[in-house]
Amino acid sequence: MIEAEQPDVACPICAKHRGEGPLAGPKVFEDEHVVVSHRPVGEDATAFLGYLFVESRRHVPSLDGLTDTEASAIGLAVRRVARGLRVELDAEFVYSAIVGRGVAHFHQHVFVHHPGTPA
Repeated sequence: MIEAEQPDVACPICAKHRGEGPLAGPKVFEDEHVVVSHRPVGEDATAFLGYLFVESRRHVPSLDGLTDTEASAIGLAVRRVARGLRVELDAEFVYSAIVGRGVAHFHQHVFVHHPGTPA
C-alpha cells in the first residue's frame, strides 16, 4: 500500500492548490484527485492560450508514487482536456509531457500547436 503524502508547505504546487503563491490562478477543473489549471503568465512569457497543467491533488513527487485511482483520474483528465483544447481552439495537435524534476510534485503539461505555428 502506498502511504499518503501530506501537502508540503514549501511545494509551490501545493501552495497553488491552496490559492497561494505565484502559480495560483484560475482552475479549469478539479476533483478529489486532480487539479487542472492554465500555465500562469509570468516573466518568462512561456504561457499561451492552450497551455494547461494536470496535477495530482495529493503531494506526490513522481508518476510512480500515484495510486491506481489517481493515475486513472489523471489519465482521464488529460484525455478530456486534450479533446477540449483540440475542439475549442481548432488545434493542429495537442501534446502532453511529463518533464524534469523542477518541482517535486507530479504534474503533466498539456499544450496545443496552433494552426500556422512554425515547426
